[in-house]
Amino acid sequence: MDAIDLLSFSRVQEAFKEDKKWLDWCDTCTLVLPSGKSAHLEAGYAKGSGKELIIFGLFLKGERDVMYGFADNLFRNCEIAEMFQWLKRPVQ
Repeated sequence: MDAIDLLSFSRVQEAFKEDKKWLDWCDTCTLVLPSGKSAHLEAGYAKGSGKELIIFGLFLKGERDVMYGFADNLFRNCEIAEMFQWLKRPVQ
């Protein structure tokens, strides 16, 4: 079974709609690294929908992605306190 086959199931379509509902609801999306293709696609959808995007986690040496430049902020896994402080800031 591939992704096209998977999307033909009604339960999978329901799961997609539920995930999308919460992406549409949020004001900030956090991509937690390491993560897979689906999480990156969700982050891109959120950012493209006008949401803030932050990326948090392990930024491994040798793994680079210039598209992380879309993020409103990036935090290494040792910067969780800073991330929460940033999230508490007044939004303009």
